Amino acid sequence: MMRKRKKNIPSVAKPRFTWPHRQRRRPLVVGAMPHERMSDLRQSGPALGAAPGRIQTVQGGERPSPLMSQQGGCSWRQPGLAERYSVSVSTIVPDRIAIIIVTYNRAVLLGELMESVLAMTTPPWAVVVVDNASSDATPAVLAEAALAFEKCAPDTLLVILRLERNVGGAGGFSEGVRAALEEGAEWTWLMDDDVEVIPEALERLAPWMTRFSCLHGRRYDVDGSPFFWQARFNGFLGVPLPYTRRAFNREGYAITNSGTFEGMMIRADIVRRIGLPDPRFFISWDDAVYAWLASRQTQVAYVNTFVLRRKRPQRQVNLGLRHLNDSSPLARYHVMRNRAYVAKYFASEGQLHPVGFSIGTALTFGKEVFRLVVVEHTLRGTTDLFRGVRDSRRLWREGTWRPMNPADVPAAPADRG
Repeated sequence: MMRKRKKNIPSVAKPRFTWPHRQRRRPLVVGAMPHERMSDLRQSGPALGAAPGRIQTVQGGERPSPLMSQQGGCSWRQPGLAERYSVSVSTIVPDRIAIIIVTYNRAVLLGELMESVLAMTTPPWAVVVVDNASSDATPAVLAEAALAFEKCAPDTLLVILRLERNVGGAGGFSEGVRAALEEGAEWTWLMDDDVEVIPEALERLAPWMTRFSCLHGRRYDVDGSPFFWQARFNGFLGVPLPYTRRAFNREGYAITNSGTFEGMMIRADIVRRIGLPDPRFFISWDDAVYAWLASRQTQVAYVNTFVLRRKRPQRQVNLGLRHLNDSSPLARYHVMRNRAYVAKYFASEGQLHPVGFSIGTALTFGKEVFRLVVVEHTLRGTTDLFRGVRDSRRLWREGTWRPMNPADVPAAPADRG
């Protein structure tokens, strides 16, 4: 049965941002290569996926793959993976769930993630992998994954989208969500390339998907311990603040207004109300703001069920209410630069408190200095923070900024002419 969705028509007083080359609806174009369905392309060879923008697949069995056994069978069930996390789950999983993965130069971790997707007891309807112009063995890993999916998960649509340049996690997820919705996805499950999916993940999430339109499951940390993430945007400060470990209610969920692209699941009709993820963030704040926008339309839930495991070791300090990980010069710069975009989104919704937001920005700066000292044991890196503050002020003064335009989101299949 088709769901009725509320039409979101931008008002004149609140214009929305539209990329100039996407004023008219047309097939997805990345670089100069047309958007093509996986089933229409059959190609082999170690360079598969290397051409920017190409969405490709491989005929199963054309050449050996590390994701398949030498005997030709599927070896994608990692030893001990199902046994490690298995629970007794019996439920109906919604149709047309697309997993969206953004990757950049993490070929080994990406291969392990793809193996875990193949090991899922209920496979997703589609998997969209956005390669942010990786320069390592990522194209070869994706070629092997295409062979494995063709042989071991023939009912799962695998879309491989290679970009001509690195557009960051924000740009990658924006293109990935667009591609998934163009294919007809009803749900998108966003994740980075350094996690592992627990086999029964979709069965665990399914009961919550009947209740919430945007949700996050829990994650194990690299060492197998629970990774603690719970945060809500403080409206006055404009920053997500951690809340108590007892935030889950008796039913096993907590309502939030923040989020992370390391596991956010969002229904397509909500995407059509708020627009695609904003690629202008590049990295940092993009996921928190996206969940905040979703919370303006529907409840955003954090559910007490484990569905992912983090795989990339990081220097880390456990502060009780939250984990504080190490950072990078690029992340430090963007966490301050993108405060301008956060402020603009809050202002576009009439929720910006200038004095409080300035305090929140100062607290963010202080948190990053604290991270440098406590986690990385250095003060080198403060220059990145100051550069971000400088560019944030410049971005705030720009008068041409507009929020992402919901009209740019691919229409539901039934609404397409």
